[in-house]
Amino acid sequence: MIEYANANLMAVDTHVFRVAHRLGLSSAKTAIKTEEDLTKLFKDDLATLHQAMVLFGRYTCKAIHPLCENCFLKPYCKTTQSFKV
Repeated sequence: MIEYANANLMAVDTHVFRVAHRLGLSSAKTAIKTEEDLTKLFKDDLATLHQAMVLFGRYTCKAIHPLCENCFLKPYCKTTQSFKV
């Protein structure tokens, strides 16, 4: 059996993809390329970063009606201007 619990891996789902692009961490067109970009930028604790980005994308940086006015990353966001806040 393969043990992934402590693996230093970055999975890119829809939330991670969206957050990475809105923050300018990647401009890649695919999840695989976005994963490569994020892995180069953040070499350690990738599983923790993944979980944080998923939760952030799910509850704050949502696809529809993101909560930009309450976002602590608003100064770094590349797309805040395109949302009505």
